[in-house]
Amino acid sequence: MKNLTGTLCAFLMLALLLTACRDDDESQSEVPTPEEFQSLRQTALDNITQTFEVDFSTGTTSFTSEQGVQLDVFSCTDASGNQSTGFADIDLRFMEIFDRGTMLVTDRPTVGISPSGEEGILISGGEFFLDGTQNGEQLNACAVNARIPTDLTGGVNLDMSLWTGNIDADGNLTWVADSTSGIEMDTSTYFVFMDEFGWINCDIFWDDPRPKTTVTVEIPTDYDHTNSAVYFSIVGETSGLGRGGGQFPIGQEAHFIFVTVDENNWRYAVKAVTISENEIVTFNLDDTTIATESELVGIINDLP
Repeated sequence: MKNLTGTLCAFLMLALLLTACRDDDESQSEVPTPEEFQSLRQTALDNITQTFEVDFSTGTTSFTSEQGVQLDVFSCTDASGNQSTGFADIDLRFMEIFDRGTMLVTDRPTVGISPSGEEGILISGGEFFLDGTQNGEQLNACAVNARIPTDLTGGVNLDMSLWTGNIDADGNLTWVADSTSGIEMDTSTYFVFMDEFGWINCDIFWDDPRPKTTVTVEIPTDYDHTNSAVYFSIVGETSGLGRGGGQFPIGQEAHFIFVTVDENNWRYAVKAVTISENEIVTFNLDDTTIATESELVGIINDLP
């Protein structure tokens, strides 16, 4: 009787283990929809959105962001181009990104278009978004001076310039050099004038003189750019984040990151690579693990 009881217990334990493994495998193999992935990214954007109420009639026109950026608002224009100076009830939405972990979860990598038309990674002094409404109606623009602490991205870089963010039909953000505006700076601050809504970036191209090779990234079956993404970070550059594969210097150390959605969390994998000729980086679903948004941001920011 004791032997029978022991056998039954062992059988039940084995069955439970098999069921648990099967449930985990089934959850990993469930392919998320593009809507689920986009919703996760939108939540990340919502989490960094700050709001300020401008009232020119009372002089409430200067604000300090959560990370210490000082914003001075001078005037705004409505959809018809009329000046809103002197009016109250102007609501500004503002976002600021200084680290590659937040760049990743919000899908705001630092990918720029070079003068030759090729994509390349930028090193950022800060990404910013500005938008505004008045009494619930969309404004055309606001004139804003921004004073950005350089220590948020490792100190002043005299070669920084201003870039404008363009979002294509697939939702990918690419940065284009802004030839109409520049950045002034001293040893502790970047001074930027913003007179349009949308995304801007303080940036400089990352460059390396070593010979280049193509890196190809392979991701799990049933995953593509609609329900997942691949990014990369360069070892030693903490305020830049690339997208996908492409051309890399041979010998460069980098981390490639695959991300997708798992219910309301992130499913991700990170692979450290020293680039060799015709490098292929392969991600399998078995490589992935689950993290919350804040956990994933910390993991990416802690990469060397």
